[in-house]
Amino acid sequence: MKKYLLIPLLVLFMASCSSNAPKDVTKNFLEALAKGKIDDAKKYASAPTAKFLEKIATIPGASEQMKQPDFKFTFVKESIEGDKATVTYKDQKGEEEDVELIKEDGKWKVTH
Repeated sequence: MKKYLLIPLLVLFMASCSSNAPKDVTKNFLEALAKGKIDDAKKYASAPTAKFLEKIATIPGASEQMKQPDFKFTFVKESIEGDKATVTYKDQKGEEEDVELIKEDGKWKVTH
């Protein structure tokens, strides 16, 4: 009986741990921006980046201009060194981009 209770708890724990991986944070950040959801993107951004996004949000029509409904990407690599990480992805045009992340209060956040 205990084994059956332990398995779902273990799966839940593993899922919650992986959701803060740099790769996952980058995915959530990029998808929010592509949908023009600046407030959602701020959840995955460092404090200075979130402030920058707040300024962008005050520009009339900015979130509409940011929308990219056809935005697709694939991950190329993830590099973690201490409290800094870089996630490289390739967009639908085949161009590679790097996303820099830092650990802020124990969570990975996009910094630029």
